[in-house]
Amino acid sequence: MKKALKGDKGFNTIYVDTNLPGTSKKKFKVSKAVLKIDGKTVKTISNPYLTPDAGKEKSEFTQVMIVNTWNPNAEKKYKASSLTKVPTKSMAVTVTGTLK
Repeated sequence: MKKALKGDKGFNTIYVDTNLPGTSKKKFKVSKAVLKIDGKTVKTISNPYLTPDAGKEKSEFTQVMIVNTWNPNAEKKYKASSLTKVPTKSMAVTVTGTLK
């Protein structure tokens, strides 16, 4: 991983794709998302923002936003701006939630 990200200074987007259609987004309740880099928790988000954005529910899938520099809805809900920590060994996201 260290070689693959050599020279990078961070991330503008980190999200988890699901196979849940955007039209079913309301059935998915995410209570928490945790981002770990090199085994250490660097970001914990309660009730993270889910895409698709309002009015775009016909999207093929739902995403759980962890970091997204360009999504103003995620930025309003919580500080979802770019992340300046780059992993040298590992990166993991754990999502906790329910599907109705």
